[in-house]
Amino acid sequence: MLLSQSKCLTKDEIMRLNKITNHAVRILSACAHDGKNLKKAGDLAVELGLSPQNTVKILHILTRAGFLQSTRGRNGGVRLALPAEEIYIGTVVREIEAGLGDMKFPLRQPNDGFDALVDDAFSAFLEVLDGQTLADLIKTPRKSRSQNKKPSKRKSSRVLPPVKPRKTNTSRSPATRS
Repeated sequence: MLLSQSKCLTKDEIMRLNKITNHAVRILSACAHDGKNLKKAGDLAVELGLSPQNTVKILHILTRAGFLQSTRGRNGGVRLALPAEEIYIGTVVREIEAGLGDMKFPLRQPNDGFDALVDDAFSAFLEVLDGQTLADLIKTPRKSRSQNKKPSKRKSSRVLPPVKPRKTNTSRSPATRS
């Protein structure tokens, strides 16, 4: 969907990022790594572990949204249409998820405080993504969840002694042991 084709979304539609969005950001990252060089759809599919059909579908979406520029032909491919510094991840998510440049929510009366809480959480989520460009994403790899874990504050009540290496008897051969 293009920016001009807007629609109102339900909370279920906007709170769930789908795999296509993840793949789209990964494709943009791969193109950003290669700079001005053209990337073929088949090469992107293999590099990112995606099916060729999904890759072509996502490339089409990214091209229509204006993030990629495509060149047809035997020596064709895709590359970023804008510098990586000008592509904000929040904008990519909005385009892929909703087809909107700015999230537009229908006016509604919240039936309880939870609706307002969810709206605030989603706005905060997008605000974080709006602060990151594609260039930021490719130059600073994020830590995985396991690397982000803090050591446990809970102390074990049992202290184990250090393990001593076993001594091996090298003077006797295995055949002479009894």
